[in-house]
Amino acid sequence: TDAYIAWASAHAAGAGIVVIAGTGSICLGVDAEGRRVRVGGWGPRFGDEGSAYAIARSGIRRALEVLDGRSDDDAFLEALRSFAATSALEPLRMPVHGDRGRNRRAARGGAPGDANEEARALTDWLYHPQRSAGDLARFAPMVDELAAEGNAGAQAILASAGRALAALVHAAGRQLRHGTAVPAGGGERGAGGSAATDDEVEPGTPAEAEAIPVALGGGVLRHSERVRQ
Repeated sequence: TDAYIAWASAHAAGAGIVVIAGTGSICLGVDAEGRRVRVGGWGPRFGDEGSAYAIARSGIRRALEVLDGRSDDDAFLEALRSFAATSALEPLRMPVHGDRGRNRRAARGGAPGDANEEARALTDWLYHPQRSAGDLARFAPMVDELAAEGNAGAQAILASAGRALAALVHAAGRQLRHGTAVPAGGGERGAGGSAATDDEVEPGTPAEAEAIPVALGGGVLRHSERVRQ
């Protein structure tokens, strides 16, 4: 598997943990005796915590809350509109009525026809039978861009993704009965269908004798500093 290959590369087939967050997410740990534990890797329906798909799903949910009138964070809806309109699979094609906030106001009684039209179009687009988790995961970089621009909602989504990935690592460490898991920067390995680069995942240096090194892999951990933090 991708996780096993990344672990062997990062830790020279020695004791260590690798956590990968690409389109999906998974964590693999191996102790000095060669015992393996896997945490996560349950796919987009029941798992993939901290992955690009999870980040995208949270961002899309925020956008739909704006359309419903449950949020006034218009930046998410604008980002989703842009993303859907340029999708490689059946781009969203519909007129966008009025200014940035009109659909949100429509949900509060302003012009319901416009909001309903967009809601129907987005529903059809999101649930297109051929639209995969990988397709939707491509929205994650737009969430990262919003976070870089100072959007508090986007920053919270990325922080939550980082905590979810840390929980995978801690669970692997507990199962391996090591005292401490020490994160380390690294390159990128693909996971859950994500694209990989030729970079190697570098192992960390244990801070104490009983510590186990942790390597980070996958596009999310490589490109999003907020998730790594």
